[in-house]
Amino acid sequence: MTRVEKKVMSKRGFTILEVVIAMAIIAIVTATAASIMTSAQKSMARSQKSVLAANDIANITECFKYTVGKGENIDEFEEFEQAVVFALGAEQGEFTLTDGVYELGRDGYVITVTVTTTRTEQTVNSVAKDGDGKVIFELTYSQTSE
Repeated sequence: MTRVEKKVMSKRGFTILEVVIAMAIIAIVTATAASIMTSAQKSMARSQKSVLAANDIANITECFKYTVGKGENIDEFEEFEQAVVFALGAEQGEFTLTDGVYELGRDGYVITVTVTTTRTEQTVNSVAKDGDGKVIFELTYSQTSE
C-alpha cells in the first residue's frame, strides 16, 4: 500500500453499525436516567405531602388542646373550628362537620378529625389520607378533664 492509499483508508469514518450501536447505548442510558428522575420526583412529592399533613395535624391538635381542652363547655366546638381555620389558613367553611366528623381537603390529601368527649376525657383523632385512601399520617391525642 502506498502512502496515498493509507491516507484515504484512514479517513473512512464510522460504519453505520457503529453509529447504530452508539445510539442504542445512548438511548438505554437516557431511558434509565429518566426513570430514576421520575421515581425521585414521585418520592419527593410523597415526602412533601407527608410532612405537610403531619404539620397540619399537629396544628389541629394544638388548636384542640387550647380550645376544647380548656375545661370549659366541651360541647361547644365553635372556638375549635375557628382556631383550626385560622391556624391552617383555610377558608371559612372548608373545615366542615358531617356526622360528628370534621373534614378538611388540602392539596393532595384529606384530613379527617374525630373529636370524642366524655365527662372526664377529651380525645381528638386526626387522620390524613391521600387520594387513593392510603393513610399518610395519623395522630391521636387525649387529655383528662380537671
